[in-house]
Amino acid sequence: SPWALTPLTCLMETKNGTLLAGTSDNGLFIVFPDTNNVPLHLNRISGFPADWIISLLEDREGNFWVGTGGSGLVGLRPNNIQTVTPPDHWRGRAVLSVYPARNGDLWVGTEGAGLYRYADGAWENFDYTNGIRNSYVWSIAEDTAGNLFCGTWGAGVFTRDGNRFKSAPGMENQLMHVPALFTARDGSLWAGTE
Repeated sequence: SPWALTPLTCLMETKNGTLLAGTSDNGLFIVFPDTNNVPLHLNRISGFPADWIISLLEDREGNFWVGTGGSGLVGLRPNNIQTVTPPDHWRGRAVLSVYPARNGDLWVGTEGAGLYRYADGAWENFDYTNGIRNSYVWSIAEDTAGNLFCGTWGAGVFTRDGNRFKSAPGMENQLMHVPALFTARDGSLWAGTE
């Protein structure tokens, strides 16, 4: 593999078969399905803003979102790399998860700065004051009805209720680590725990 023995933090296959591999200290590798193309390596040496990649996401438009440790959220578009940052610069925290909602909002979970929403050109932050009992938001998902859920590191799963968050139904007394959330085709929500 082009990343050799570098530890991978995330791996994703895109809609067109391209492979994205995030590493713990050597940036992002992009391996194209056409074997004639040389893999692309993006790191600080090549001008990419980060070497520590935590999360990857492909949105409906084919753009890639890269959550980094220390450099925020990076948007990759064809022939364009853009760093997306709220006014508080994620409070200096790492971006752990990214989720594009059906209504066009972009949700971003952080390591200690809570949950952010980017909508209509404006940022909004949700944390303890909004009911999320742990500001380490490791996972985000939306069910088929449009309800937003976020998994935290040690306080369980929360669901959005207007501008507040509350424990997800049946999870009120579950203070577990939830680094993964996934909505199945049948509409059920799956939670990955430690």
